[in-house]
Amino acid sequence: MQEENPNPVDIVLAVPGAWLSRAEIVTSLARKGRGFRLAGETLVNPATEEIFDLEIAGHDPELMEAFIPVGRGQLSLQDFAALDNHTFTLYLTGPGGSLEMAKSIMDAAAALLRAGGMAVRVESSGAVHNAGQWLNCVRYQDSDIAALFHAFVILNRQDNQVFSCGMHNLGFRDGAILVKNSPDEPVQTLQTFLHYLLQESPDLRDGTIFSTQPGLPHYRLKGDTCKVYPPGDLLHNPYGLWRLNRVKD
Repeated sequence: MQEENPNPVDIVLAVPGAWLSRAEIVTSLARKGRGFRLAGETLVNPATEEIFDLEIAGHDPELMEAFIPVGRGQLSLQDFAALDNHTFTLYLTGPGGSLEMAKSIMDAAAALLRAGGMAVRVESSGAVHNAGQWLNCVRYQDSDIAALFHAFVILNRQDNQVFSCGMHNLGFRDGAILVKNSPDEPVQTLQTFLHYLLQESPDLRDGTIFSTQPGLPHYRLKGDTCKVYPPGDLLHNPYGLWRLNRVKD
């Protein structure tokens, strides 16, 4: 079930590139952006009349530090070398909180990549992608829910807990699960559960039992608020999260 939220969710994407000037950003987008155009401090999709806020910032000496934590297993050495030589970073902001809104801003970021952007960092989750990876997610966004999950959601570990970050971009609660000696099964269970939320939008309640398949551990769901990130933080999930508590055998 799509969660209700009285507070708006903003999706913020950072798209660095090696443009020579602001003028080149404008001309490159006009040539390669597939209809998207700049209008003042906004990016416009004339086909849908959607408007996104766009901030053009110069070189950011701390950009690499923002990409490294998640990007180590996601980006190549060539990707990092290119990022180190970026000249501008475009910050794209639009409404989130639903799958359709997430798809819309994915398309907008794709236009910036085609115009010379080299990567995307989801500021509202921490997920990072090179241009090819993001465009691949865009390609499959309507046919494979995993593409949306991969684009916007990451898993973090803190002590003996693994929790997701970024599901609020899509309009859903995040998830958290305890891990002990062997984290593979709990982590796989959490990923499967989050995919299930996106695919089926189920009507869940405290106490609902979840299992990925017969013979594997069962987990009891417990709703909770997001405590890892404070309200107002881009990473905060106003919908809350589901805690998956293992049922004793």
